[in-house]
Amino acid sequence: MNKYSLFLDMNSIRESVFYPEVLKEINMHYGNFYFFDGFIVSEVFKNVVFGWEEAKL
Repeated sequence: MNKYSLFLDMNSIRESVFYPEVLKEINMHYGNFYFFDGFIVSEVFKNVVFGWEEAKL
């Protein structure tokens, strides 16, 4: 098992081996954004309808 297979059983980046690599975290009422070196991971909460208004930071 490699570290990438851990994505299958996690609920959040916070619960992964990748969380220590997060450079910045932004928490919004509709989800969380994790900024890494060269990419961003977003977690939109359950039952949230995500549109253009929510995409504006």
